[in-house]
Amino acid sequence: MSDDTGTNSEPPQVWLRQKVVGHPAAIVDFSRVASPLLAGFALAAAISLVSSANDIGTRGELAVLAFATSACSLIFAVQAGLTASRFQTTPDQRLSWYPEMRQFDYWILLVRQQQWTEEEVAEKYRRILFVTYNFGIVAFLLGLFCALMPAPGQWTGVRVFAMVIVGAVTAIEIIGILNIKFLGSGVLFPSLKQSLPGFPDKPNINPAMPAMKPDEIRRVLFGESVPPASRPPTDDGPTTETANTQRLLRLAAEALTKERELSAHRARQSPQDQG
Repeated sequence: MSDDTGTNSEPPQVWLRQKVVGHPAAIVDFSRVASPLLAGFALAAAISLVSSANDIGTRGELAVLAFATSACSLIFAVQAGLTASRFQTTPDQRLSWYPEMRQFDYWILLVRQQQWTEEEVAEKYRRILFVTYNFGIVAFLLGLFCALMPAPGQWTGVRVFAMVIVGAVTAIEIIGILNIKFLGSGVLFPSLKQSLPGFPDKPNINPAMPAMKPDEIRRVLFGESVPPASRPPTDDGPTTETANTQRLLRLAAEALTKERELSAHRARQSPQDQG
């Protein structure tokens, strides 16, 4: 995740977004599913090794250290992911929460400013999540490697083969995290550059919000340039709202006229009753 700034030739954008628009949701999903699951396994493995009646030796102590480190790192990743999700509200949700944006310039500018600010904060938490999650994965694999290591004199072919597999997976994980290029890396870690040369495979965050007028934002979001409340009347006849208003005014006037006639009739009847 990097802050590769876009070129100045790009037109202003309403929302602060990343080149891969699915990146924020995908990275946060790590903290919702994989992180708590692996943290639970790491805690269980560490407690099981510590409470074992057998002498676990140095390899067992290293496994406990790795599993405990993995659990703590993955728990931290869960916290970072949950906090990041607070700030990455999608644009359609913002439009639903702020329908006033269609008519009032104040709200349309305020909501846009909020989105840019909150997205910058969310990206910082996603970076923390990325680091702690991957660190927890590597620590978990190292703990598994140490736990598989047999005691002196008890080496078997099956145990060695299991250690080789875990060691290879750990090396591949580290290579993928550090983005180390080697022959065949494109097969293990495909990127957008392979399909679209010149397209950045890392998110593009531009911290400087380009200035846009309310009418420009409204035209992009709603296809409108003038707020409906300030549009001049047209000659296409009265709108439904105008017709309903006129009907209510006419009914009110008729009711008032009838009330006056009834009051006058009562006033004429009153002297006759007295006589």
